[in-house]
Amino acid sequence: MNPYTTTPYVFGPYEPCPCESGEKYKFCCYVKSNNSSNSKKEYNAKRLYSESHKHFRDTDFKTCFGFDNNCDHGYISSHSLQNNGVLNLIADEGHVYMLDINYREHSLVPILEFRKIGKNQASTFDGFCKYHDEEYFKIIEDVPFEGTDEQNYWFAFRAHCFEAHRKYRLKKSYSSLFKKSPEATKNKQLSNNYRGNELSIIDMEVDYNRFKNIYETREYDKLESFVKVLPFKTAFTLTTAVAICVDIEGNPAADIYNYSESIYPIYLFICNSKRI
Repeated sequence: MNPYTTTPYVFGPYEPCPCESGEKYKFCCYVKSNNSSNSKKEYNAKRLYSESHKHFRDTDFKTCFGFDNNCDHGYISSHSLQNNGVLNLIADEGHVYMLDINYREHSLVPILEFRKIGKNQASTFDGFCKYHDEEYFKIIEDVPFEGTDEQNYWFAFRAHCFEAHRKYRLKKSYSSLFKKSPEATKNKQLSNNYRGNELSIIDMEVDYNRFKNIYETREYDKLESFVKVLPFKTAFTLTTAVAICVDIEGNPAADIYNYSESIYPIYLFICNSKRI
């Protein structure tokens, strides 16, 4: 597979350059890529993928998804999972295993590998200040889980923020990669991934405003939720948000690959909780 386009432009010549320089693509990374000393053979697709993941690891950032600006208490690494709940149940001597992505030689297909990590570092993201983290999630951290609409809302919102932070971080990592390697903008797969992430961010921002409206009105039952109680223990846990593009029978439910203000993808938020 040749991942490089045969057309002059992968990105529109007059659209903002994906390196976020503020210039148009035609006058920024497109010109730089033509003048690059790296040939396509030297900078193949596998290396580009490896570089993109390296940039993702290096472009972490701190923010707060709180609904107001009362963030004067310092940013912290928030857990997307209950550190003293489900993580305690599956930890072995204070450690758990997480899935990580790696690439084999001469392959563009990523493989998943398990990586051992300390429990306190597992599933953390820099998405809240100390005040909002404690204020918002005390009802699911300090109160026994009963499956109320309010508890389910905060579990879903935390899953949303965890995924939104990853989307914004991915955008930063692509921009960082394009700044360092302008020729990467001519890689079709990377450009498609970049555009797909841009669409996801638009959907996430719409979703965030919905969460904010529910919070301000305290109408927690507006979020449709269900709870499944397992009569046994599992050795894994997760928090994630998934855009639904097909229904349970496999029929198309929404087009998540093209932007339309009249169509909004439904998100499914999956969260594990220790029932006390």
